[in-house]
Formats: sequence, structure tokens, C-alpha cells
Amino acid sequence: MSETSLLHERIQGRRVAPAEDDPDACEDCGAFGLLRGVKERALMLDLRFCNGNREALPYALLERVSFDPSDGLTLRFLGAVVTVRGRNLARPSGSSAAILDGIHRHRVSWIGEIDELHAALKPADSVVVTRIEIITK
Repeated sequence: MSETSLLHERIQGRRVAPAEDDPDACEDCGAFGLLRGVKERALMLDLRFCNGNREALPYALLERVSFDPSDGLTLRFLGAVVTVRGRNLARPSGSSAAILDGIHRHRVSWIGEIDELHAALKPADSVVVTRIEIITK
């Protein structure tokens, strides 16, 4: 074997697997991102708004999670209360877990809201977040 092909072979062997082959990667579930690895935990919850703004809050400061079908999810962080409104928030989305279960396990890395027009176009059984509100204390 030539020196060039040996070098090429060594370089090929050190390549990192593509993201889609990574079992610990974040799965895009449409309205939220779910970490796939069994032991994976998100450090922060990234909230993505329709207008392009984003805010991240640390899971370490999450004190309480409440779900009321008429009000949505209420996440009480130290210093802030986040309300997530939408549909199918406690129901599993296709092959993935429910957003509520993912938050309980700190596996939801982001939640993204969409406007009412785009929400109406989504299938009735899909998880849709139409409003994220943050109230700071």
C-alpha cells in the first residue's frame, strides 16, 4: 500500500459519524426537540418564538411542572413562570414521547411556537405549540 493510501485510510478511520447516525442526537418532533439517548439530559430549555427571539432557561432551576388541558403546560422556574399553550401537549407525537413526558425527564432541549395560520395546517394529531409566555418574578 502506498503512503498516501495509508494516510487516507487513517484519516477515514477517525471521522465522526454523521449526526443522523448518532443515537444521542436531538430528534426534531416539530414543536420540540427530544434528546434520543436514554441517559441524555438537556442542561437548558431553549424557548423559540415566532418572531425569531429565543430564551433559554436552565433545567436546574425548574421547580414544578403543571398540565391543565385548558391552560396548557405551566413550568415554574426559580424567577420565572413559563406557560406553553397548544394542542396534544400531553399526547405522544408519532413515534416520539409526549412533550410533557420529555420535560419531566429533562430530555426536551427546545420548544418552538408557530403562528395560528401554520398551526391550522398541521395534522390534528400532531403536537403544536401556539403560544409561549414568560412571566418573570
